[in-house]
Amino acid sequence: MCSLLRWMTRPHETPSAKREERVSEARVSLRYVGPEVESGEMDVYALAPALIELGDLCGLVGSHLLGPDVRVGLRVNTNFRKGSFVVDLTVVEVLGFAAAYLATEGTAAMRILDAIFGGHSLRTSLLGMLKKLQGQPVEKRETLPDGSVEVQVNIQGSDNKITIVVPRRDAHVVDLYAEDAVREKMISTVRPVGERVGLERVEAHRENEKVIDVSHDEAAAALTAPSESAGESVQETTYTGILEIIKPVLEGRSQWDVREGGTRYRVAVLDAEFLEAVDRGHVVFRHPTALRAEIHVSYRRKPSGAMIAERTITKVLGFIDPPGPQPQLPLG
Repeated sequence: MCSLLRWMTRPHETPSAKREERVSEARVSLRYVGPEVESGEMDVYALAPALIELGDLCGLVGSHLLGPDVRVGLRVNTNFRKGSFVVDLTVVEVLGFAAAYLATEGTAAMRILDAIFGGHSLRTSLLGMLKKLQGQPVEKRETLPDGSVEVQVNIQGSDNKITIVVPRRDAHVVDLYAEDAVREKMISTVRPVGERVGLERVEAHRENEKVIDVSHDEAAAALTAPSESAGESVQETTYTGILEIIKPVLEGRSQWDVREGGTRYRVAVLDAEFLEAVDRGHVVFRHPTALRAEIHVSYRRKPSGAMIAERTITKVLGFIDPPGPQPQLPLG
């Protein structure tokens, strides 16, 4: 059993400050499921970064819903044993006078969990949008005549688009999802599920009922999403190139660390046949292994005006192995 209380505060403030007018609490349990849990091999330290990111996410959501006059703490209680891996979380929200005045619909802490995980009166949640939209940034949104919001995203490296319609009363969840900082924190909270092949899913339970789950494949898809809204497309091109593999990813679908000529960058691999061979252990990477691959580049202009280039490997065409025996590359 271990416990952690982490506070998200404004500069120069402490949890004991006298300005608070009200404290609210709400609870959620995260249950991790998969062979790694059943065998007892799951390591608590593998979740620590994700739980820290979840705490930051609660702080961002709290500030969005109730303004800056609020602080959020995340109390983490873990009780692990072989075959069971459950994290009990308590959101502790300390509200100043203004925030307490605004918190008229349920407790403030409960509203944070509603927005992130769903439940109670909300039909749309941040994690629900993450699943449906594959973690992609919002490219287009439109308010319909009935007040509902239509949201559209583009799937990186393809011409596919996903469109959902969010009810009017849940429109604030769309506002949250559209913030790159919020979406990045969400993706970070499901990272262990997407990167570890021994985890099948994570379930969120509130009041002894499952409100949502995120599968390994859903989390892995979100991990390949760009970190921010890409903006206007300027040019698309595909070419054949040689990529030196710096660090391959053998668990999940995170971006690979590669070098092309003198340029080092991270790139998503979309070749399903190649990825299956990697998952089955049929591919061994040794320094300096290189790939000959089809590389798709999307040049976009961000809302700030800056130009970015998003690269994806659409097809692995072959390998260029190093001469003689070489050490194996570090694995992601």
